[in-house]
Amino acid sequence: MRILVITIGGSLQPIITSILQNKPDEIYFLCSPQSEKELAKICAREGVKGVPYQTEVIEGIDDPNACYTISLNLLGGLKSKFPDAQIIADYTGGTKSMSAGLFTASLDVEGVTLGLVSGDRFNLIKVKDGTQSLRTSHATQIHVERQIKSIPNSFKNFDYPTAMSWLEETLSLPDIPLAKQAMLQKWLILARGLDSWDKFDHASAWKFLCNYRATYTNLVMFLEAVTWSRKKLDTNFVREELPGLSKSPKGHGYELVEDLFLNAQRRATQHRFDDAVARLYRALELLAQARLKLQYGIDTGDVSLENLPQQLRGQYESTANPGGKIKLPLTPAFELLANLTAFYPEPLGEVYQQYKNQVKDFLSIRNKSLLAHGLTPVRAEDYKKAELFFTAFVDESFSKLALKPYAARKQFPLHPGGSS
Repeated sequence: MRILVITIGGSLQPIITSILQNKPDEIYFLCSPQSEKELAKICAREGVKGVPYQTEVIEGIDDPNACYTISLNLLGGLKSKFPDAQIIADYTGGTKSMSAGLFTASLDVEGVTLGLVSGDRFNLIKVKDGTQSLRTSHATQIHVERQIKSIPNSFKNFDYPTAMSWLEETLSLPDIPLAKQAMLQKWLILARGLDSWDKFDHASAWKFLCNYRATYTNLVMFLEAVTWSRKKLDTNFVREELPGLSKSPKGHGYELVEDLFLNAQRRATQHRFDDAVARLYRALELLAQARLKLQYGIDTGDVSLENLPQQLRGQYESTANPGGKIKLPLTPAFELLANLTAFYPEPLGEVYQQYKNQVKDFLSIRNKSLLAHGLTPVRAEDYKKAELFFTAFVDESFSKLALKPYAARKQFPLHPGGSS
């Protein structure tokens, strides 16, 4: 099915030419109240007569916003009603605003073909009758350039689902220049990788991004360290060999804590402060868990008394649940680290003792959140206090632990065309 949407102006011959050459199964005329009266002359012509048509009257023919809105609603409605139809938008006739409105609207509805009747001009007024011919175009380059300008905003806001949708739509357009196609394809892979990483699917993120180390060097190196950190801490993490991942461990093992911190910052950028504080809480809890596991072999989900100093076993044995398991949430995990300072040089336990009151203040902010135990939304200023505490606590802890980074803590790029 072929549908012609066409603007009507003072000259009828270009309109007739468009209809005769397009051979539509149905016509939608965009016209002013005055030009609507001329439709009878058009529809009486041989080759036009008998073709079903409808009219869309535009009152504000010199208002580009009104012309665009009416055109967009019409094209969008036709696309929804007839998804498999070929829709041609011919903007030859009408006022400049009518032509501009239909032209612009056609760029915002996927799959619409642009049409224009042109011919020889012997003056600046009009095309000479008899010389008209129809030109059609998908305006691919215009659409691609518009999308290229829009897509970076999604990266800046860490909105990867939207970026992926726009990139997939743009890459489906015909006749994209090869250089642009390669660039957009690279952006799509980056968006897919960052989306997976943002959802803590580090294995998928690595598979998407590992081949872009030359472009996003620091970012990929940090992801490699995060992936190794998770392998050390998560016995259920993927066991198959990840392509391109170093055979030997990279990093100090605490990169997953940093990854959670950066994820919290991204949620705060989106003004999702409850989510951000929840991630900071988990990152702080994970810091204690990682220290106990990596240094002492202690699993806070099932503490083995054999891994504790003899003097502490009775104290922790009494905390076992009915199933006999000893579990340590955030505060008890840090309290254990503080207790261990009596037996070993334990820097994180010492830092916790130094920041104990600030930890309580942080937990107060978190516990009031609906995502924890309360009903109070976390405000921007609450998050800022939590972030300042967390940054100071983690930086002090990493310094005292003398951790040697494989790659610097790296936030996601704000522009797909940048490097890192």
